Amino acid sequence: PGLAAHAMVAAGRQIIDKQSSPVEMVALLSPMFDAFLAEPATTETADRVRQGVVLYMGALARHIPADDPRVQTVIARLIEALSTPSEAVQRTISQSLASLFATPAIKPKGAEHLAALQNTLLSTPSFAQRRGAAFGLAGVVKGLGIPALKQHGVMAALQAAVEEKKRGDVESNAREGALHAFE
Repeated sequence: PGLAAHAMVAAGRQIIDKQSSPVEMVALLSPMFDAFLAEPATTETADRVRQGVVLYMGALARHIPADDPRVQTVIARLIEALSTPSEAVQRTISQSLASLFATPAIKPKGAEHLAALQNTLLSTPSFAQRRGAAFGLAGVVKGLGIPALKQHGVMAALQAAVEEKKRGDVESNAREGALHAFE
């Protein structure tokens, strides 16, 4: 089921990306996705479908004007979905974040999202959340450009976490998170 689900999500994203009339597509799909995501997922299957819809929203957000408030909602949902314990989902979200943060109107929010992702990366006890935060950090940095690593102190924070000599769960989680980001 994992390969089939991945193929279906990839096909749906391609359909969204290749639409000839993006305005009509956004008007049609955005309310459907919003309505679906407003309902909580109560089963594992519903949770997987929900992840697919979040990824579709990432593809759809590229066709929404950057100053539209829905774009920030999509970014928040994408970042929230990074905690999904699936590398395929996390990679896809990273790619979506990279394309969104490459947009000039969204770049000013980059520092805020980098700080939040860095905090998750270095402080959460959850492996899936640390791994997802590393993918998210990579996507945002790719969108903002490599100079963002230095401008926002990302490299310094990651280096400090790796070089921390204290022993304990908090420090080892931070080291592991930093190593995920370097990976």
